[in-house]
Amino acid sequence: MNGCLMHVLGMNNRKPPFVVDESQLCPALFPAAKEWVRLHPKKGQLIFTGSIREY
Repeated sequence: MNGCLMHVLGMNNRKPPFVVDESQLCPALFPAAKEWVRLHPKKGQLIFTGSIREY
């Protein structure tokens, strides 16, 4: 099991909103989040934050 998806696992036992920091580090999270939203269509459930590096 991909460790990144642990952010999504257990959502049924918690109440939204769900905040995921540094989400860019876990690309596999986005398809799982898309499926969550498809099954639970409601605004404001997921909050993704991240950062960028300037070179």
